[in-house]
Amino acid sequence: MAKTEKVTVTLTVDQVAAIKASLAAGHVESVSGFVQEAVQEALDAAELLESTLEADLLAAGGPVTEAEIAWADAVLGRDGPPRDPGPYPYPEGRQR
Repeated sequence: MAKTEKVTVTLTVDQVAAIKASLAAGHVESVSGFVQEAVQEALDAAELLESTLEADLLAAGGPVTEAEIAWADAVLGRDGPPRDPGPYPYPEGRQR
């Protein structure tokens, strides 16, 4: 079994009620188990999205260029400092 750490999370009253209903119906073994499973599914989805996006960028010609970022900023009406693209690299010389 993986090492665990106890944390506190805040959920809506409706979310807690739905989890407890699933627990009472025998669909889940525990509230913690339900939350662990939901978190793992979210992490897996984010990892898949990241790897898919990275593969798509490479297939389309590589990382986003400075010109492409400027075009997108203009189309979206953004001015000011660039937004953090997450794990995807900025073009050479551009700061995060």
